[in-house]
Formats: sequence, structure tokens, C-alpha cells
Amino acid sequence: MFHLLAKGVAASHHVGVFHRDLKPSNIIVSPDPNLETVKITDFGIAKMTEHEMVEGVDMKDHSSVTGSQTVLGALPYMAPEMILTQKQATLPADIWALGAILYHLVSGTLPFGSGLAAIPTILQADLPASPDLFIRKPQFSPLTTELWSIVQACLQKKATQRPTADDLVAMCSKLCYSDAKRLEGSVVRYRHGTGNWGFLEADGKSVFFHLDSYYGDTPTFGQAVSFASFEGQPEPRAFPVLPLR
Repeated sequence: MFHLLAKGVAASHHVGVFHRDLKPSNIIVSPDPNLETVKITDFGIAKMTEHEMVEGVDMKDHSSVTGSQTVLGALPYMAPEMILTQKQATLPADIWALGAILYHLVSGTLPFGSGLAAIPTILQADLPASPDLFIRKPQFSPLTTELWSIVQACLQKKATQRPTADDLVAMCSKLCYSDAKRLEGSVVRYRHGTGNWGFLEADGKSVFFHLDSYYGDTPTFGQAVSFASFEGQPEPRAFPVLPLR
């Protein structure tokens, strides 16, 4: 999904359009396990809210930060220059926003917090530690290491040190990730501590999985999951297994 987002922003930047309000609520995905359709929306609204952004965020007076839903919703993904010198912010601010979105996608948390309390942390631009799960799941490490390098590149404090959108697309093109068809199912059996393996069920079919392939802590009976199924004996193998809720 992030690769597609990078391509969308690159297409926008090729024609000189600066979105300036990239955030999850401005991204629409199709309601299928594969997220086959990804669209970046609200380009027009983002352009119209430039004045509101300028008036809503003024670091000369912290008390002037408004309660605008536009500003507060964008703040967790807002580049430092969008806060300090919004009128001078340009295309690299979209790259920062993509980096913040990627961190949110892979960790489930915001890189610099939310609300007005995020402002000093964003201005400091000190990245939080990489998600703990990146370290605890060795078989994910080749991909997660590269994803983390993309996050770090996008969230550079100096706008000139961030990759361009085309650079970002090229970085994503080098990632080794699977585009295998994904399914939605549930955990129907799990042996914790005695092998740490179990079975998933989707469309009436049983699929084997191991804890090493589970993107989370401990699976529970009935847990809704998303996964890709690969050939195996005596049952197909699921990898990776993502908890849905």
C-alpha cells in the first residue's frame, strides 16, 4: 500500500501539485483483503485549507494553535517547516507526511504523538525507536530493516535531506515483499508453548501457521486475521499472518 502511495504522490509532484495535507483520513482503500485500490483524496480541499493551516499553526504564539479539525487531524503527519514556516513549505513536506504514515502503518502508533503535545516533538524531529516487533521477529527483519531506513529518510528535519517522491518510489521498488493474494479468516487452533503453531480457517479451508509468521504477540482462538496462503504439506502455509482487530 505504501508503494502505491509513493507512486501517487510522485504523480502529483510531477505536475507541481503539493498536497500539504497527507494523512490517513485522506487515503481511501477498497474493502478487500488485498487493498487492490488505493486513492489519495482531498487535493482540492487541501489547497483551500492553506490559509487555515497558516492561521491555525503559528509557533510565535503557541496559544494561537486553533482547535481546527483540519489542523489537529494533520498535525501528527505535519513536517517541521509546516509548523514553523508554512508559507515556505513545499513538496518535501509531503515526503515527511508519507514517512509518518509509514511509521503509523508498521507500528500502530504515531511517531511524534498526537494533538498539540506533538508540536515540540515534531520540531525536535527525534525519531522514536523502531517498533519492538521488528526486532522480535527475525524472519521479517530483511524487510523491516529496509522499511525503517525509508522512515528515517522521510523524517529528516531538513527538508533538503529527504528523498524526492521519485526517490521514494525507487526505494520501494527495491523492497522484497509479496503481492500474493490475501485472505481473511480466523484462528481455529493454536498450541502455545508446545511448538507455537496452529491453524487458520478461511473459506472453509484449513491453513497451517507458526507464531514466527504472526505479526503480533500471541494469537487467540477466534482471532480475525489476514494472510496469504502458500503450498505446503500436509496443509498450506500462511505467511505473514496479520491480526485484524
